[in-house]
Amino acid sequence: MAYQQCMYAKGNQIPGCLAQNNKGIAIKLLVIFAESVIEQILRNVNYGYKNHINADHATKLVQDYEVTDASVHDSQVFDELLDHTQDAFGNKRAVYADSAYRSNDTEEKLDKDGITSQICEKGTRAAALTDEQKESNKKKSKVRARVEHVFGAQEAMGGHFVRTIGLLRARVKIGMMNLVYNMIRLVQLLRRDMKMTG
Repeated sequence: MAYQQCMYAKGNQIPGCLAQNNKGIAIKLLVIFAESVIEQILRNVNYGYKNHINADHATKLVQDYEVTDASVHDSQVFDELLDHTQDAFGNKRAVYADSAYRSNDTEEKLDKDGITSQICEKGTRAAALTDEQKESNKKKSKVRARVEHVFGAQEAMGGHFVRTIGLLRARVKIGMMNLVYNMIRLVQLLRRDMKMTG
């Protein structure tokens, strides 16, 4: 009888089974239940791949990219995508990113590399953002939003469905998608320039 009660019990009712006559079965079921819950929590499976990009905010062209599996946080490929090229005056492009990228380590690295940080600031429960910080984030987000247009255009091309097995094939497919996007965007830029001059 205890065995059936424990089998049909829902999560929080299982500990009540320990009081039944057949303690061995109840304890065993509780352990199996706990192990399966812990296994599900630890697995926290993320399926798919991510396309991390470095795009120019003026032209919306993808300048560099990195493909990882979906479980990798965006900030973990931040260093690989940094652009260290300099303009004619010796200045490096500023970095615009959302608050998920902001940390003391990131800010120190950017400062050391001579790159201006335009990463949005994040507030906490203890220290909410001031009005000046909110206004600053709003200005930064206007520039950062142009990069999101790249992902929107790729989604319209059907780019959010990568049907491959293995990271290597996904890298090739996503790399081709970035290349095709850049070609389409370049044609748009050339047409725009032709209309302005002609």
